[in-house]
Amino acid sequence: MIVTCDRLTLEMIDNSSEIRQWLAQFPSDRESTAIDVLLKLQFISRDVYAEWLKEQLSAITDGPCALYAVRKFEEPLESYWDGEGNPPTRPAESQGSEELVQSVLGNLRKSGDKSFLDHPSIYNLKTSRVRNIVLIDDSIGSGQRVVDFINLLMKNKTLLSWWSYSLIQFYVVAFIRTHKAEKRILKYLPGSDHHQRVHRKSEKLHFVGHHHFDDEEFELRWGANSTQILNLCDSVEAVPRWAQRGYGSVMSNQVFYHSVPDNTPGILWNGENGWLPLMPNRLFPTWLADLLMGQAPVQNSDVNSAVNRSLLAVLMAAQRGIRAKRSISRAIGLDPRVTEGLVQKAQAAGFLNQSNRLTEVGKQTIWDSRDERRIVAFDRSLYVPTKWCVGRGTVQPSGPIEATRRVQAESKASLLAEDGDAGQVSLERTDARSATPPLRVVTQLPSRPRVGDDPHGPKGERDK
Repeated sequence: MIVTCDRLTLEMIDNSSEIRQWLAQFPSDRESTAIDVLLKLQFISRDVYAEWLKEQLSAITDGPCALYAVRKFEEPLESYWDGEGNPPTRPAESQGSEELVQSVLGNLRKSGDKSFLDHPSIYNLKTSRVRNIVLIDDSIGSGQRVVDFINLLMKNKTLLSWWSYSLIQFYVVAFIRTHKAEKRILKYLPGSDHHQRVHRKSEKLHFVGHHHFDDEEFELRWGANSTQILNLCDSVEAVPRWAQRGYGSVMSNQVFYHSVPDNTPGILWNGENGWLPLMPNRLFPTWLADLLMGQAPVQNSDVNSAVNRSLLAVLMAAQRGIRAKRSISRAIGLDPRVTEGLVQKAQAAGFLNQSNRLTEVGKQTIWDSRDERRIVAFDRSLYVPTKWCVGRGTVQPSGPIEATRRVQAESKASLLAEDGDAGQVSLERTDARSATPPLRVVTQLPSRPRVGDDPHGPKGERDK
């Protein structure tokens, strides 16, 4: 399915009194960066998440499945099960993820699918001969909550023995997850992953998701202005240090209508020390939902009605010379299964060949999709005045702006040139860029002072 998300616009920000009140807490010179934080957020509605979850669960067809919503318990528990093997009772207050699981499960049962069990007991697992246990969460940042939940599940001897003998396997279904969380969950899962083991635990654990990214690659989520955004989050001292970049310093930019993940920046949801957040107590406010409903959902939208944004990211990765599907997945921040489907789509559409190299149609598609998003704002904080550069031209910092100027200066013919492979440029243009610069920008030694005016130049040895 095509995943859609909602975004804030500048017009919405200007017309919202709640957002203006939130922005007033920042210094005037950092207000533009705070606005950039809001523009980079992606909001996933309940319907979008529910449809995505239903599709992922329907793909697990290997026997009956037990569904458990991952959550953190307020009171410490010794085991997830009581003495009779029953799960804990659900709290009276609203639990967003569990409510969605119940809703999706109800829709699956209405469609005639009876293979899914909602938080079953040990007895029901045994009588139904369940072999797949599905743990459902919306966003996994550090992975600690999933680790704690699995450890509580394994405090039952029957379930632990089924796991040891590979009679059950776990599916961790989360819309968002990080590479660090994946490694952490596998590390603290009971069992061993040694190659001499008959049942390695990595073979019994499966991850299903949509977004899959490295939490250190901030620019992939927050754009070229990511450094300024990080500095802004760190500068708000009212927010506790552990929450400034979100739990585990993940800095996720995706918010769900049914819950606000704690791995998003704390300036959005933490209300300690007098700070006024936009989404206090990690609850999605009604005014924000009404504000977002005033705009059409932004899909991973069609660019030129031929290729959506995610597919375009695959093509641009191929242009940079990335060929392996797993490497493409890391480059664009999507789950490997989602990436594999996008690559197959690109090959079927004729954008990529079987070696995942750009075809002429793929090059043309990238060229046609260029827009204002490629233009990088000029960083005037590094500007060097001309009068400071005696005898030389104006010196400007190299970096994204120079790359942008080169991109804008490239002609359409140069992108479609056949003298180099996809993702490469011709040797002629490469040599031209690396040629010796003009004399006025070449570093020169300062001239030595002379005594008086001598029209004949310095004296030689014989004249001395």
